[in-house]
Amino acid sequence: MNAASKEQLCNELLILNQRVHTAFGDMFPHAGLLQIGGSRRFIQKSYVAHLKKIITDILVILQRCDLSEPMAKTSKLWNEIIALLTRLELHSESMSDDDINSIAITLYFASGAMWNYLVEKLGITPVPDRRYLHIEPFPILLKMTNRINNPKISDLSCTIELLLTEIPSLARHK
Repeated sequence: MNAASKEQLCNELLILNQRVHTAFGDMFPHAGLLQIGGSRRFIQKSYVAHLKKIITDILVILQRCDLSEPMAKTSKLWNEIIALLTRLELHSESMSDDDINSIAITLYFASGAMWNYLVEKLGITPVPDRRYLHIEPFPILLKMTNRINNPKISDLSCTIELLLTEIPSLARHK
């Protein structure tokens, strides 16, 4: 794969990541959304199916790119996110609003952290798509999701490792 093709794939990957982050941003339990029932409002089969399709597209691109470590970690994390979305799809009726809102925050954080991680590892200047939500720099993302004082989060690599344990436990939790 030549450099231009790789850069095009990387930009496509980041835009798809931006699309998922936008969807998770819609689910983010801000004050207005909490007043109408919280993140639960977005747990619908068509919405979750659409998210899974975009994530599958991300996984296909990750397989085509020669990214070694970032590809392996982010592929695994995207697969865990699909498992968590499946749990939400199948069991959201029996879950509390607080649990669903917490998961929504985690998904928003994970997609933003992965985007920042890939930008760092790829060493490219992303070309954001204005149709989708702007992804915050990592320090702002930490603050928005109330993870700023988490001692386990020292950098993006540590964050990805932490999410690789946190998200599977959320997906398995009954």
